[in-house]
Amino acid sequence: MIKTFGSSPRPVGATLVIRSDGLLVGSVSGGCIEDDLVNKACAGGLSTDAAKLMTYGVTTEEARQFSLLGG
Repeated sequence: MIKTFGSSPRPVGATLVIRSDGLLVGSVSGGCIEDDLVNKACAGGLSTDAAKLMTYGVTTEEARQFSLLGG
């Protein structure tokens, strides 16, 4: 993770590695973001030959979709 805002469950520098069968090592959110990334990886939606920057929760709609809004 390179940047966070608000109440982030993981600090800057958190990493996640996803194997093609969905096995995870590490964490970047503690839940819903990992689920989305695993789904994308297993569907072939993530490149395996280079790192990829993903952005989550920037808009209110995304924050709601991924349960990133505080109580």
